[in-house]
Amino acid sequence: MGTASRPDKNRRLMRPTDGMQLACWLVTALMYGLMLVLLIVTFTVNGEAAMVVAVMINFMIPPVLLVVNGAYASRDDALAHPWRALRFPLVCTLIPVPLLVALIMPYDDVCPVASTCSPLGGGYWSWSAMGDVWVFTVRFAVASFLGFGAVWLTRRIVARVRRAH
Repeated sequence: MGTASRPDKNRRLMRPTDGMQLACWLVTALMYGLMLVLLIVTFTVNGEAAMVVAVMINFMIPPVLLVVNGAYASRDDALAHPWRALRFPLVCTLIPVPLLVALIMPYDDVCPVASTCSPLGGGYWSWSAMGDVWVFTVRFAVASFLGFGAVWLTRRIVARVRRAH
């Protein structure tokens, strides 16, 4: 009997438990899916789409992450199980890293002076460009965890005040 309930529990953890959770995952998937599609268009059809992605990573993605992670933290389940709920901002931070590498790295066709490069195919992999990837990863992490943390901490304080009275 114990083994029969285990698959149900695992299946339940994989499925969104409420509409807010589903909406947050859906918005995040659509946002990063749009980024992926624009990157594919950049490499296959039109290099000008890279500017759209650049605008996205600078002005669209951080505010969306702030709001979506705040909405995710507003769920009752996030208050009851904060460590499990922290997976969402972590995923929001780590998923775009390969997309950022794909966006930033192709523009290094020559090795800049005083830079560390490794030859790769017809161009160079500039290790100094990894700093740009790091900057955007940190920016996405700050937006994700700030949105989550602000709402979660506010809800936690309100819950404690209610319990105290």
